[in-house]
Amino acid sequence: MYFVIILTVLSALCKNFVTLPPAYSTVQEFAFEGNNTSFITHNALSTSIGLTSFKSINDICQQNVGKTKSVDDSKQKVQDVLDLNPCQGYEIILVDLDHYESVTINKTQYFPVLIKGGSKNKEENEIMTVWGVNTSSSRTITLMLSIECCIFKGLGSQVPVQRMIYGYNSSKSNAEIIVYNTTFENINLTNTGNGVVYIRIEGSNSVVIINESRFLNVSSTTYIEISGSNSKITINGKTIVDIIQEESMETSIMVAGILTMLKGCIFDVDQKGDGISSKQTIKGALAGNCTNLEGYKITLLNNEHYESVTINKTQDFPVLIKGGSKNKEENEIMTVWGVNTSSSRTITLMLSIECCIFKGLGSQVPVQRMIYGYNSSKSNAEIIVYNTTFENINLTNTGNGVVYIRIEGSNSVVIINESRFLNVSSTTYIEISGSNSKITINGKTIVDVLARECNDAEGYQITLLNTINYESVTINKPETNPVLITSEPMNDKNNIHTAWGVNTSSTRTITLLQGDLTIQNIEFIYFESTNKKQDEQDEVIWPWNAVIYAFDSNFSNRILSLSSCIFKGLGSKKSVSKMIYAYDVKKLKSISGQYKKPVIQSSAEQEQDSPLMIVSGNGKVQIDGFIITHSNDDGKQAIIETSGESDNQKKSPFLFAAGKQIVIINVTMEPTSFIGCSGIILDGENEITNHSLVLETSTFQVPNNKNGFQSILDTSNFTIVIFDSIFSGFFGTQTQNADEEDTCEWSTSAIHLKDGEINFGNTTFTGLGDGALFVGTGAQVKISQSSLLYGNKPSGTNGRMTNFQRNIVCDGEEDKKAELKAELVSFIEKGKEGEQDEVSINRWILINKKTCKLSGSIANEKHLLYIPLIDKIEVEQTADKTEIQVVITGSSLFGCGKIWLKVSGQSSTSQDMLALSYNFEGIVDVWTSDTKVTLLIPFDDEIVKVGNKILIQAFSGDTAEFASPVPSSKGGFIEAVEIKIIKEISIEEHPDPTDPDTTKPIEDSKGISTGALIGIIIGAVLIVAVIVIIVVISIYRFRD
Repeated sequence: MYFVIILTVLSALCKNFVTLPPAYSTVQEFAFEGNNTSFITHNALSTSIGLTSFKSINDICQQNVGKTKSVDDSKQKVQDVLDLNPCQGYEIILVDLDHYESVTINKTQYFPVLIKGGSKNKEENEIMTVWGVNTSSSRTITLMLSIECCIFKGLGSQVPVQRMIYGYNSSKSNAEIIVYNTTFENINLTNTGNGVVYIRIEGSNSVVIINESRFLNVSSTTYIEISGSNSKITINGKTIVDIIQEESMETSIMVAGILTMLKGCIFDVDQKGDGISSKQTIKGALAGNCTNLEGYKITLLNNEHYESVTINKTQDFPVLIKGGSKNKEENEIMTVWGVNTSSSRTITLMLSIECCIFKGLGSQVPVQRMIYGYNSSKSNAEIIVYNTTFENINLTNTGNGVVYIRIEGSNSVVIINESRFLNVSSTTYIEISGSNSKITINGKTIVDVLARECNDAEGYQITLLNTINYESVTINKPETNPVLITSEPMNDKNNIHTAWGVNTSSTRTITLLQGDLTIQNIEFIYFESTNKKQDEQDEVIWPWNAVIYAFDSNFSNRILSLSSCIFKGLGSKKSVSKMIYAYDVKKLKSISGQYKKPVIQSSAEQEQDSPLMIVSGNGKVQIDGFIITHSNDDGKQAIIETSGESDNQKKSPFLFAAGKQIVIINVTMEPTSFIGCSGIILDGENEITNHSLVLETSTFQVPNNKNGFQSILDTSNFTIVIFDSIFSGFFGTQTQNADEEDTCEWSTSAIHLKDGEINFGNTTFTGLGDGALFVGTGAQVKISQSSLLYGNKPSGTNGRMTNFQRNIVCDGEEDKKAELKAELVSFIEKGKEGEQDEVSINRWILINKKTCKLSGSIANEKHLLYIPLIDKIEVEQTADKTEIQVVITGSSLFGCGKIWLKVSGQSSTSQDMLALSYNFEGIVDVWTSDTKVTLLIPFDDEIVKVGNKILIQAFSGDTAEFASPVPSSKGGFIEAVEIKIIKEISIEEHPDPTDPDTTKPIEDSKGISTGALIGIIIGAVLIVAVIVIIVVISIYRFRD
């Protein structure tokens, strides 16, 4: 076999040919990455064919080639080495920076030749060796079978050069040409129609492989023609058939030869021309008859073209319209095509669009759709949009898309491939309802993509462009090949674009047998068949088993991630099956997205014993980015249910888990009242297993219940981490009864914790009238200082309990205490808008000191429930009762058996000082608010009796024995108030208004004052004077 390849002048030699890398695997195409993104196919064309490397054998001739002959018997020419005999192969290293030689290789395939660069710079680093010819030579190398890691440089666009690689084989068989990881740049060919790589092989069993190569600023890339039987052309891992069908090469490679030999009916259109050498309109070109199967090929020569065109040709005669305008430098540029008259459309009917740009007028000027395709009943429709850009388009009808395609006929195809949507208000609306029809985005349906091998660490990344996707998919990939299925945003409001369902009688939409599956920004829908239901077994709502089904007994590794999805049923009147069924999953999770949160809600017609989501076996559950809400019925079944090995399954909460790891992220649980159950029940039934819950960035809207213990979260034997979350309460229309309103103790809470470690970080508890936390037996709770508790006021309270709150109950068992660690800064009073929050002196923590162990700064506090403050104490003796009235004003005067009035004085039977303590609740007269209370101290025989002077002071504490003085809001403590008790005034004795007020406190006197003595003396003198006068008068009368 003799085979010739010609390389042009000044080509650069490869750096290394040996030990070729293993076969590169493909990574599946994205349909589209997202809005304002250039959509390309990433590495989709890597070959799966390994290149033959040169093996080291004993009799190989290894030689260095340099300008100067060295002592190691190196050669000065490559041809000198090739003339050596006998050799089983040749390994030649060019040690100079540049090498000039024309070489002819005439060896059979059993004697391989390797030529590689070996030049080094001053730092001894290997660099490229430049190889060319500096004499009048027709070629640099004649015959080269394999090229790897080389650069072929031309002389720029102004200096034409010959072909870089020329391969021709008239009739010889088994030819093989490999070009791998090679660059062709800055090449302007003298024969542009042939290509820098020109290969033509007529022999059978031949192969041409061009893989991972680049053509940069090249006038013409490749011409490859193989006509021999059983021969194959492979370009970047794809055969000619693949290239024809998909046209999705990453590089600028174009395949010519057998693909372009029929030229068709060629027309140039020049609106500024004379109409003789070229047509002036596209209509004029299409008016002529064309019998060539290649159809019409029309080139627009002007840089601007204005015409409205209607295409009315059969599919046997395709129409190609392309731009051919050139600038002053004769470089081809884009032709701008539009209409400058009042026309409804630029083009009516275009089946294939390639390498075009559709420009709008920016976001401020709405325009109509760019491509509109509608076929009511015709079959065999085909629309192709390839490598096309849509940019700066604001549609007047944003719900439809710049590409609007609706086909009802059968056997129809829509292909959108390698196109870009940049700054577009709405991208595509594609709907095909005819039988045996297909939508292909970037050459693939989901099943097509998954059918291809992918070993990239990022796995399969698939974006759905069409508005409605009908397809049933089975995921059966190892965990090392994750699968992402997503859609792009529909508009600037980030609404979900793609609805996914099945429109045939399918069991499920998605079946996850094994692997790591992430579904993002998808709305899942049910399809209601128009067929009449014949019997109970006839399913008319599809899918009829589950939307997502994750289980297979033959596999164990399943990870399901749902991000910003919507699961939509058919309303309360039509029953549908389970949305998600996951059994023995490794992890069920969802990732926060930027779209509207998905809603998890059961149907009112759903079977009472069938939760909306079931997760069983030894797995992990993660819920993220959902709004969870019950249906409008009584909510008898769980929305989500997981189970371990226990048969005791709850059916009424949102989520019941026994023996699981639960992860809840970015979830909003809407208000729901629970009767006889809690919202989320986590029961770590197997104490040996490490059961855990992670709850992050979620919001729980908690109803304040009326009928006993009903928490939003009830856990036992779980290790729990909750952070960056909010538990917020709301009040229903019913209120609690009066007995419950005034109680200072409670056992209800939004979160009930028992056994296990629980950590709260940056979590807010507010509006929880039934209490925030119940720390029960064996629970070890830690609340970070970044967490906040405030405004947890019970509903329906009045009087002095109006401002009472409920934060935490800590009550375990003496041999298994509840443990609570918290900091004082977490308990705050929420300031008004614009005001700063303040740390509250009232903690609202109810503890049982025998069964609760405290740590953190709260452990140093004497009063954990609340701290009363007293600013003033007024006392007086009542006029009509035998009591002392005490009026106390201050704040936080709630009572709860924790405020005491201490009365002390001298005993009436001895000189000893005695004291009595009264609980406020025991002597209350009037108590209507927490700022003022009126008390009545009864008289007794020892201290509070007439004639005694008593001292009155307020104390606070759990018991009178260990109570301490009540502080004042102004600082310090209020001093004791003194009063002397006077004689009781009877009801019949009405004192004169001028009499002194004997009910007020009086002071003791130690003697008679001077005024009193003078009065006595004057009185005595007057009496003596009167007596003397009477005696004198009597004597005088007696004489008479």
